[in-house]
Amino acid sequence: MRTVRVLVPLLSLSAVGLGFAGSASAETTPANVCAGAAAMSTNSVSMPAASSTQTVVRDVRVGHHAGCDRVVFEFAGPMPGYSVRYVRSVIQDGSGQRVSLAGTAYLQVVIRPTSTVTHAPQSRTSAGLAVLREVAGAGDFEGVTSYGVGLASRQPFLAYQLAGPNRLVIDLAAPVSGAVAQTATTTQVSAVPSGGAQTGGGSTAGLQQVGLLAAGGGLILAAGAVTARRRVARQS
Repeated sequence: MRTVRVLVPLLSLSAVGLGFAGSASAETTPANVCAGAAAMSTNSVSMPAASSTQTVVRDVRVGHHAGCDRVVFEFAGPMPGYSVRYVRSVIQDGSGQRVSLAGTAYLQVVIRPTSTVTHAPQSRTSAGLAVLREVAGAGDFEGVTSYGVGLASRQPFLAYQLAGPNRLVIDLAAPVSGAVAQTATTTQVSAVPSGGAQTGGGSTAGLQQVGLLAAGGGLILAAGAVTARRRVARQS
């Protein structure tokens, strides 16, 4: 009974500590909330540039949130214009060659005006999420940057802008899956790291932090149990 009395406060203290730290590390901006189904569609969308000044495509990230998979394009400079649409196949800008992508449905994302001095990331990444399968560069040519997004199936999406830094976010309707949410990781396809900048919810780094906190809490509980047993042994 003495051991139980000592362990209960330890459990409570650890739970409070983990809960507080987990809440502090989790992103709580509205961008973490997936767009509702009513806001999504399969229709093509486009938005003109806010300025004629060229912007730099700084980073491309993928992630998962409850109800959606997400692609985030981050910019260093003014918000560019963009178009997002379903296509039968993604075509490489400049060469006219077909871009091979994992999946059975494809989105082509075109961003302009982009820098003709600093090249945009054009790497290929496998997302491995419920709907989002792959993102690949499809051209960085004469101030126009393109990407292909491979999907498991044709799903409604919503494209919108975020500031601080400027970002284009594409939410893709996806089933809520605990297994997917727990295993999803942030993947960067650029050569320029984000440096911990706010991703607009594209990042799932919070999941990793919560995991580390949980592991630390387990060590605290184990140490507390050993100390409690020693005290009881000495008293008896």
